Amino acid sequence: PALYRHFPGKEALFLALVRVTAGHLRDNVFALLDGIRPETLRAQLAAALADRRRAVSFFGPLLRTLLTTAAHNPAVLEEIRAYVVGPTLERLSAKVEELDTAYGVESDAASREARVRSFLSLFTGSLATSVVLGDQPDEATADAVVRLMDWDGRA
Repeated sequence: PALYRHFPGKEALFLALVRVTAGHLRDNVFALLDGIRPETLRAQLAAALADRRRAVSFFGPLLRTLLTTAAHNPAVLEEIRAYVVGPTLERLSAKVEELDTAYGVESDAASREARVRSFLSLFTGSLATSVVLGDQPDEATADAVVRLMDWDGRA
């Protein structure tokens, strides 16, 4: 009861928890992205998949709660988009632009946006399927990302 005094209702309390949790997840993703270097990209992508798989085992119950709630509650979905998805896409796009420059890949904003979305889909899809199937195709996924991003032969 004392906790509720600081919030107008249960949903406001839950949204505050979403912001804290989402901020923590976002900060972890930012640290991974910021650490990626062109000369070690493939190994770092494989390591990032393994790291995220470990994180899913820890954050799994929380992620399931957030995603299930977001599917039924537009306010929660918007918080997740505002605190995780939007900032992550921006940071990933900046990293892709940096890597494109390092590898000599020319791309415009529209092309880069499509590649970033595909990168994110491949990375998160591989992560989800590896958890469900119980395998660890990290190197194969890293190779697929490099090919998808047109960095093959450069990374």
